[in-house]
Amino acid sequence: MNTYKKFTLVLILVCCLLFYSTVIYNEHNYEDIDAIHKKTTKSSGIESTARGDLKANETKQKQIENSINGTSLILNANETKQKQIENYINGTSLILNVHITHHAGTSLCNAMRVVGPVPEFVCGGGENWPTEIPNIGSWPLGESKSLYLDGGVYPNETATLVDETRKHFHYVSDEFRFWRPTLQALDFDNPNLVSIISMRHPIGRFLAGGKCSKFHNSPWKNEHQVTPEDADLWWEYANSDCADNYALRILAPHKSCCSEADLESAKEFLHRMTFIIDQDCLDESLMKVGEILNISDQIALRTTGHGKYVESIQDRIANETLWDFLSHKFRFDIALYEWSKEQSVLKCSND
Repeated sequence: MNTYKKFTLVLILVCCLLFYSTVIYNEHNYEDIDAIHKKTTKSSGIESTARGDLKANETKQKQIENSINGTSLILNANETKQKQIENYINGTSLILNVHITHHAGTSLCNAMRVVGPVPEFVCGGGENWPTEIPNIGSWPLGESKSLYLDGGVYPNETATLVDETRKHFHYVSDEFRFWRPTLQALDFDNPNLVSIISMRHPIGRFLAGGKCSKFHNSPWKNEHQVTPEDADLWWEYANSDCADNYALRILAPHKSCCSEADLESAKEFLHRMTFIIDQDCLDESLMKVGEILNISDQIALRTTGHGKYVESIQDRIANETLWDFLSHKFRFDIALYEWSKEQSVLKCSND
C-alpha cells in the first residue's frame, strides 16, 4: 500500500473517531440538559407549592385574626352585660324593658312589681313618677328633646336619666306602639342599665290586635278565630299599615321599613340588649332572668299560662289563604323573631 492510500485511510479513521466522539458528547450533553430541566421544573414546582402554602397560611392567619376579632367583640359585649348584671345585684343598675305593644309588657311589670319599686302605671309612668325626671318616652334626650325636634345637636343623657331614675325605681318600662328615633339613640352599653325585651311571633301578635288603629278592641282578641262572617274585617286588618311587620318597624334604624337591611340592623340592635326573652316560654324565661339577677325568689310568676294555647297560631288563624298572605307579608318580622329565639336567655322547647 502506497503512502497516499495509508494517509487517506488514517484520515478516514480519525474522522470516524471524531464523529463518534461528537455523538457521544451530544447525547451526554442532552441528558445533562434534560436532567437540569427536570431539576429546574421540580424546583419551580417546589417554589410554586411554597408560594401556594404561604398564601394559604396567610389566608388562614387572616381567618384566625378575623375570628379573634369577632370573638373579642362578643367577649366585649358579654363583659358589658356582665357588668350591668353585677351592678344590678349591687343595687346601682336600672332595668329597662323595651316594651313592644302586646309583647308581655304588663306581665313583666307585674312580675317585677313585687321585687321592688316600679312606676304605678304599667311600670312606665303614673303619679309616683318623679317630676324632676323627664318622661321615659323622651329618653335618652330628656330636657334636650326640643333641641332634637328642632334638628339641633343634642347630648345623650342616658347616664344621668338612668342614675336619677334608679334612686326611685329598680325597673321601668317604655312602651313602643310605633317607631321612635329615641330608641336607637339610647346608650344600651351603659354599665348601670340592664335592658330586657320580649319577642313574640309576629302573627301571634297580629291575633292580639291592640294599639292598631280601629282594630284595638273586639273581635281582635287572642281567642278569636277567622270566620266567614268577619273575613272582610280580617283582610282589612291584614292589609293595614299598622299591622305590617310591627316589631321590626319599631326596632329598625329608620322609619322607612322593611327590607333585608332593616332586618340585619334590628339583629344588631337586639345584640345590645342584656336579655332577650322568648314569649313562648315567658314564665320560665323570667325565672331564668331572676336567677341571673339574684331575684328569682321574689319574682311573682303568673299561673294563667299567658300566651299558651292548645292550638297553634296557624290553627287559630283557621284560614290557609290568610295564613300564607301574612307569612309572606311578615316574612322579615318572622325571620327576626326566629333569629331572636336562638339569642334568648332561655331556649323554649317545642312542647
